[in-house]
Amino acid sequence: MIFTGSQIEVVRLLSLKAMLKLELKGMKRSKSPSAYMIVKRDLGITGTRDRVLKQLEVVIENVQKGLCPPCNNDCNQGRNCPHRKT
Repeated sequence: MIFTGSQIEVVRLLSLKAMLKLELKGMKRSKSPSAYMIVKRDLGITGTRDRVLKQLEVVIENVQKGLCPPCNNDCNQGRNCPHRKT
């Protein structure tokens, strides 16, 4: 299966979600930033690991629907939104 365009971002977010779930169960990555830190840095999400996971699930759902993740397609800039990657 070949992933292109926005599918790549969805696969990346899904892998971060899986990694974050494993971190919640006690597993850790060695010599690299945790999935928790990557999600916080890349998406600007804050909170505990549980809250970040819930917010990440919302972002994934919105990306799959084609909505702008940070503003949930509720910004007044439309196509000029700086967060939109088209």
